[in-house]
Amino acid sequence: MKSFVSILIFCVLSTSLWSQNAVAPATGSGTQADPYQIENLDNLFWIAAPDSIVPDPNSATRWSSHYIQTANIDASPTQTWFPDGTGNYYGWLPIVQFSGSYDGNVHTISDLYLNRPNSFIGLFGITSSTSFIANLALTEVDITCSNGSSMCTGAFVGQCFGQIDNCFASGIINGKGCTGGLVGELWIDGIITNSYTEGTISGNAGGLVGLNRGTITDSYSTADLMGSSDCKGGFVASNMGTIDNCYATGFVSGGGNGNAGGFVNYNTGTITNSHATGEVIPFGIRSGGGFAAINESTISHCYATGNVTSGVAGGFIAYQHDSGAVENSYAMGNVTNVYSWFPMYAGGFIGINASTCSISNCYSRGNVIRDHLYDSAPIGGFVGKNQQGIITNSFSTGYVAYNGVANPEDKGFAGAVDTTGTYAMSGNYWDMETSFQYSTAGDAEGRFTSNMTSPYATNTYVNWDFADIWAEDINYTFNNGYPYLLQSSVSVDEEIFIQNIAQLKNYPNPFKNVTTISFALPFNAKCSLSIYNLRGQKIRTLLMDRSIDQDQNFSIVWDAKDNSGKDISPGIYFYNLIMNGKTAETKKLILMR
Repeated sequence: MKSFVSILIFCVLSTSLWSQNAVAPATGSGTQADPYQIENLDNLFWIAAPDSIVPDPNSATRWSSHYIQTANIDASPTQTWFPDGTGNYYGWLPIVQFSGSYDGNVHTISDLYLNRPNSFIGLFGITSSTSFIANLALTEVDITCSNGSSMCTGAFVGQCFGQIDNCFASGIINGKGCTGGLVGELWIDGIITNSYTEGTISGNAGGLVGLNRGTITDSYSTADLMGSSDCKGGFVASNMGTIDNCYATGFVSGGGNGNAGGFVNYNTGTITNSHATGEVIPFGIRSGGGFAAINESTISHCYATGNVTSGVAGGFIAYQHDSGAVENSYAMGNVTNVYSWFPMYAGGFIGINASTCSISNCYSRGNVIRDHLYDSAPIGGFVGKNQQGIITNSFSTGYVAYNGVANPEDKGFAGAVDTTGTYAMSGNYWDMETSFQYSTAGDAEGRFTSNMTSPYATNTYVNWDFADIWAEDINYTFNNGYPYLLQSSVSVDEEIFIQNIAQLKNYPNPFKNVTTISFALPFNAKCSLSIYNLRGQKIRTLLMDRSIDQDQNFSIVWDAKDNSGKDISPGIYFYNLIMNGKTAETKKLILMR
């Protein structure tokens, strides 16, 4: 009897500690014509199991077979799989060297848990060039790579040599090395299409992919990139491949030695027709760009709208070198240079444009602010420093200011230039009224707002291509009357549709005690209206999610007080109108006492 009780206790403990079961699919033979049908977690683990658990068919056969999922799978039991000897669990065992196909059949796998020190972490550890994963959602994953030397971590695949289509991942991923919301590393011939991610990701991470060497199209990420000292990109951390028609909206934060970009941290590949809208805040002394932190290759027809707070900072790119090139792109976010104990630069479009690098047919609309007392950080409306680089046919309109010290001089378009080497600047302009700067370093021409907005002055935008590249904003519906780009990824962002069409204005401006802010909407919308100072801090909320009817001429009076009822100091402020959750317009007002 005692022996029987001991055996019973052992069996109960074994069941609770080693609860994973490998059960062969009831249907299918594993061929493309007759794939194995995966209907539960036991079937899923049957694919991953080592030969010691499932000897026949062996792992090589199972990992090269074809599968279709026939039901949603709850993977939460993986939280108590494979004890690690410390009271915790390793969780799911990644499917390694997978060369077959897995069709999720528009089903989900929820609450997958991994906490392993392996080099390749994900539902699949490594997938080969013949692999194909499609139509699957991994929801609420909890994945941690616990080994600092580990290489690749992603919800779907650690290292992918194959193809992924129409897949989605959400949850929390804490990686080491290359980390992505979907894939840790996409190899040279790897392809990702029609896929997206959301959640929170940390590590040397990208919202969709950590390191891209392959091709990514028609995909996006809303994931936030947080924590640690590594470099981060809202869509990919590093790009060595090709990306087209993609976007990222997540908040991107770095730390320690980490640079950060709203879309990509470090680009040596090709990116086209893509955009980023998230705020970017790397560690103070590092590089931060609304689209890219560092660019060494080609970016075209892209834009960024997120605010950037950094050392070397740019509304679009922080630092461009090694023959990097940007064309037909723009930046809308505010740029704040917050720290510098050695020369750092900030610009509405780019912080530093280095030798042999080029920028053409681009513009910036955000404000540029130096928010510290160090003298070694020149800033400019478009470029902090053009260091032997090339800038042509570009313009800037944002306010340029130093907080805490005297207003800068000669910073309208460029903060500083090095005219040796391959330096060239031509066909560039900045708005003297909106920037409050009346001269510049480098070769650019200042104009009044009336000269730069439609109808444009004859001495402005001389020899610009208004047939194939630029368009005149005759009705002030696309870019507040300034020229806009014909092919700059505008079709994929709803913000562009509603931007600058609310006829937002205030009168009088400048004002002393009160001013009236008014607007008229082209459609019914919920509106919020707020006042911000030059540092981007909200000081007064005038409207919050108020329903306004189409064509209603709405107006509201602001008494120059903050939310606590205190009078604010004289100076320049901004009022921002949000329609249905999207920024419609931002305008400047001036308070005089």
